[in-house]
Amino acid sequence: MKENGIKIKKIPVKSIIPRLTTNCFVIWKKGLAVVVDPGGEGEKISRFLKRNKLEVGAYWLTHGHPDHVGGLSKLLDDFPAPVRYHRADSLWLTSLSCIPFVSFPNKEWLRPFGAIRKIACGDIVAKVILTPGHSSGSVCYWFDELEILLSGDTIMRDCIGATIWPGGNSEKLEASIQKVSSKVPQETKILPGHGSATTVGRESC
Repeated sequence: MKENGIKIKKIPVKSIIPRLTTNCFVIWKKGLAVVVDPGGEGEKISRFLKRNKLEVGAYWLTHGHPDHVGGLSKLLDDFPAPVRYHRADSLWLTSLSCIPFVSFPNKEWLRPFGAIRKIACGDIVAKVILTPGHSSGSVCYWFDELEILLSGDTIMRDCIGATIWPGGNSEKLEASIQKVSSKVPQETKILPGHGSATTVGRESC
């Protein structure tokens, strides 16, 4: 899809968690790209970037779970750039070495943020909505002018994120979903961390 000179490409990748596919999104304008949730197959994402002659300005994570960061190590080798995520999920990014099938990302590039309202990389700008529940530091990236919400695992088509992992909380997740429903227009397209696209209105029913 292409809006206002900004292109967004979904790249489904085999997650480092078996039998799971994660949606990675590459967003770019004028050759500068943001990679959101590179959950696996770093080589596949890297080939796409090289084929389209893109430079990576940043990696944005909706949360720090392994199935959303599994491709980082390869990508940071090929395209070193800051990795942005909410600091409440820092433990996931700094203790992944305890999970044997996750390549530990280069901590030199980790750049957590706190209570911010917007995040930008060149001309790519999104509003940040803190949506704890699936994890302590889950966020959604809202491109309000494009009417697109990158929701990670907070809201997916016909389902919501699990709360069984450390930092998960079902009451907080429900409050986060209500926050999105009240803040984001109902016609906004949701591009989730897993599965197919939906809309805020559809998932608010």
